[in-house]
Amino acid sequence: MVDKIHEVSGERIQWITGTGDVNYFVPQTVGVPTDDPYYTWFSVEDNYALSRLRLYDPPGGPKGLERYRPDGSVMRYEYVESDDFWRPDVFFDAYDNAWSYTWASATAASRLHSIVGPRGIAAMFTWTSAGSGLLCSVTYSNSTTAFTALSWSFNVDASGKLLHLTLPVTEYVTQPQNDPLYDLSTPHSDARTLTFSYYTIGVGEGLLDTIEDSRLSGSGQGGGYILRKHIYRNDLSTAKPQVIEQIDELGIVHRFTYTVG
Repeated sequence: MVDKIHEVSGERIQWITGTGDVNYFVPQTVGVPTDDPYYTWFSVEDNYALSRLRLYDPPGGPKGLERYRPDGSVMRYEYVESDDFWRPDVFFDAYDNAWSYTWASATAASRLHSIVGPRGIAAMFTWTSAGSGLLCSVTYSNSTTAFTALSWSFNVDASGKLLHLTLPVTEYVTQPQNDPLYDLSTPHSDARTLTFSYYTIGVGEGLLDTIEDSRLSGSGQGGGYILRKHIYRNDLSTAKPQVIEQIDELGIVHRFTYTVG
């Protein structure tokens, strides 16, 4: 959900994005300031992304880490010494507006507690047990008002995979079957839920299979409206699965091919 950074070694830093992408940074020696010996700049290996890291590591500490993006924004990280990783602390946009992150505890197992934006609106993350996994309820408020209409939630399993994403309650109209006109007199009101399922056997074991939309499947469109379906194969050179087809909600098949560069 939020990114995390590990120092793999003194010469390499691993950055895991909020969507699960993994990138590696290596020291950058050209085109960076060299006036402070305790600062080290890192750029993304193979130029996969355009972010750069600046690590501050003076004798005796404390350490500091920032990620600079081409649009002028900066993410400042907090170092969790007990588990040797970095987590977001403050995000600055290109105009120095700041979003502050707080965490339930100082350990690696802690979860995001809140994000407070420049206008004082706080997004609060409440975690509760749900089966073998967790339910996170997200609410918004400022010092005087709770914005209940914006509340949403998501479920993850024991391994952290996203199972359900429930969006805020809204009203909408549907098109009746065999009728070209929408019925505006009787709008529906519910929370749209996206359900994520994963392969349990075969090449794609543990990987995303389908994404299903509860709203469309419950509005006369037929049961189980699939937004995305994924098909995998084993890459013979790496023995790792690769997505080769993605079928969208219109039934259009998107095919992927891979070449060794």
